[in-house]
Amino acid sequence: MLLSKENSKIHSAHCSGDTMDMKKGKKVAVALSGGVDSAVTAALLLKEGYDVLGLTMTIGQGKADPVAEGKKVAEDLRIPHYVVDVEKDFQKIVIENFVSEYKEGRTPNPCVICNKEVKFKRLLEEAKKLGASYLATGHYVRLQYNRETHEYEMLKAVDASKDQTYMLYRLTQEELKHLLFPLGKYTKEEVRALAKLFGIKAAEKPDSQENCFIPDDDYKRFLSERISIQEGNFVDKEGHILGKHQGIPYYTIGQRKGLGISGNEPFYVIDIRPDTNEVVLGSNFDTFSKGLIVKNVNYISALEQNQNEWGMLPKKADVKIRHSVKTIPASLIRMDGNRVKVMFSSPGRAVTKGQSCVFYEEDKLLGGGIISERIVETGEEK
Repeated sequence: MLLSKENSKIHSAHCSGDTMDMKKGKKVAVALSGGVDSAVTAALLLKEGYDVLGLTMTIGQGKADPVAEGKKVAEDLRIPHYVVDVEKDFQKIVIENFVSEYKEGRTPNPCVICNKEVKFKRLLEEAKKLGASYLATGHYVRLQYNRETHEYEMLKAVDASKDQTYMLYRLTQEELKHLLFPLGKYTKEEVRALAKLFGIKAAEKPDSQENCFIPDDDYKRFLSERISIQEGNFVDKEGHILGKHQGIPYYTIGQRKGLGISGNEPFYVIDIRPDTNEVVLGSNFDTFSKGLIVKNVNYISALEQNQNEWGMLPKKADVKIRHSVKTIPASLIRMDGNRVKVMFSSPGRAVTKGQSCVFYEEDKLLGGGIISERIVETGEEK
């Protein structure tokens, strides 16, 4: 068998967390993509004594055949394997949003939308239909149960370079009570080592990159096949024309490379105006903002989500305005319409509409929302 006595000794003290112990012994569905992370997730759960089955989501397009790869992993682990066709939902919810956001001069994060509205929603539904009480994925996050608040809390992964809490801030307590994330206590190197010891063939498979639904990673081609893209003017802050751009979907805030415009100092994209089809260029200094406003805010805590106000003082938190950047200390101020004003302790670079701003209290994920405005000076929003 794949899980031999020798293999079963691996990190036995670290596989069981508070959350996993509470849910132990139940049937669990594992989202199998064919990669090393999901394969190790399933193997760890088998070793922990769970009744495991595999689910593979197919979106109808992409770089590889997830069904074939997921099936191979399931066969190696000797677990049942099922396919969940989410092509229609993925097209309508993820791809249409991706295209429309770029058309409006925003830079979306499709993984955030997919995780909430497609992946966890549909896979949880299918898991329950198959008699599974829980869904497990290979995301690098930690989940713990707070016995005082009677709520689940999501924490950053041990491996900071692989942490994926940013992508999961839209999950709720109703979903978290049915989820398992076994990899949050491991580094990527440890996961690959486990894969080798478990005999998993995907042990050396490289991590997936870019958007899973664009086979060649050419998002410009992808967008041009779906919307009409028009050339327009590069302008400075005063509106003076500096040159021609290829189309606003091809640019993002803070971008320097690929502009084709030269000056005494490097130019950076500082604003995108879809109404006039203009891309505004300025200095690197102009890419910094004092804060931002987020909409459609979700809090991991149901108590926080249902709270009408924090009181007279702003709530202190660390915020992340892109997945790959460091957190910034900030103050959070509730606004009407499920919005929050975020004021940085020091200016933040390249605040980008359409991206998410996610809130943390040390390692604990508080929640977040979609960036709708950036604050340049106090009272001035763009």
